[in-house]
Amino acid sequence: MNQSSNQRPQAGGVHPLDTFARRAYLRAHLEFFRVWDEAKWEGLSKTAETALCKGISKMGYRSVPVVFFDHSVDEMVWEQYFAQLQFEDPDEHCWPWGLEPDVMDMRGGICHFYKNWREERGLLVDGPEAQTPTIDKPAPVIATKASSSPSPSPTASKQSAPSPGPSNRFRSERAARKQPASKPSPSSRVPSSGQSSQKSTAAPGTQEPVLLSQRQALNPTASQWGR
Repeated sequence: MNQSSNQRPQAGGVHPLDTFARRAYLRAHLEFFRVWDEAKWEGLSKTAETALCKGISKMGYRSVPVVFFDHSVDEMVWEQYFAQLQFEDPDEHCWPWGLEPDVMDMRGGICHFYKNWREERGLLVDGPEAQTPTIDKPAPVIATKASSSPSPSPTASKQSAPSPGPSNRFRSERAARKQPASKPSPSSRVPSSGQSSQKSTAAPGTQEPVLLSQRQALNPTASQWGR
């Protein structure tokens, strides 16, 4: 990617799951608009890596693919980077791709950053030859009996059961934040090269891809991101 060119970098020819090409484009985009700050990017990346490790671990994942982890970090940093710059038109710098990595696809290898993070805390990890992540069940939530409710147990079990709700809420909140309701959602705006805007979806009866719901669970606050 020619960073000395006066032409705006185009995301259409960049595969979003190619970490090297994706990061080259992201930097070129920031340099084109004269807002690239390497120290700031690195600082946000470290914060995102830690937040991501904590969130994935809470969901019970002993391992995740490196492609998934790196992509998630980049997208989190991208959104926080521009949120701090406070551009008048957030649509101009929204995440340019719709395709998301599959958290169960280990063909690109295991994420060693997450593996080391778990090992440092004495947590179980998958071996480097793992074909799919091992997912431990979260610890059960013990509900206390409320005097005003005759049978709180069913309610407590419903609250602790996983559901696709957070993922849908995250999509709605991000779409509302980035553009008016009359415009198409950011995921539908695809580079002209024909890059697919289809989000990864799980087959019926299988676990939903974890990226959006997991990031919704993280819910980084302003203090976490140093804002």
